[in-house]
Amino acid sequence: MRAHPLTNKTPILMISGHDRYAMDARAREAGANAFLTKPFTLAQLRQTIGVLLDPR
Repeated sequence: MRAHPLTNKTPILMISGHDRYAMDARAREAGANAFLTKPFTLAQLRQTIGVLLDPR
C-alpha cells in the first residue's frame, strides 16, 4: 500500500493477538501508523481510529 500512489497516505491500523512490545516495532517497520493488541476495548479502537483520521 505504501508503494502505490493512490494508497500511500492511507492510515494503516494493525491489530494482533501477539505481545505488544514484540509486534509494535515490526508493525511500524511494515508501514502501520498504529497498532492495537487484542483484547482491546471499543473505546480504544474508536480513539485510535480518531487519531488516525484527524486531519491535523
